[in-house]
Amino acid sequence: KLTDIDGGKNPIEAIDLSQLPNLEVLWLGFTSINTLDLSNSNKLKGINVSSCPNLESINLKNGSREDLEYLETELQDYYKDRLQ
Repeated sequence: KLTDIDGGKNPIEAIDLSQLPNLEVLWLGFTSINTLDLSNSNKLKGINVSSCPNLESINLKNGSREDLEYLETELQDYYKDRLQ
């Protein structure tokens, strides 16, 4: 089972995470990704999407946001209130 993805510093524009329910750590910093749908990733504990200038939205409606230990992104201030 795949639990960690480190795709940072790659020319990634899109990624389908819908078939990865065991995903715990996602590192996509310095990519060109514009949206992330993590709604099927209910074991997620850490996300790094820093320095992603095209990132517009992150769907964290996975039923376990309280387990999220780490979020690093320029959108952090926007999402901080929604994670509590």
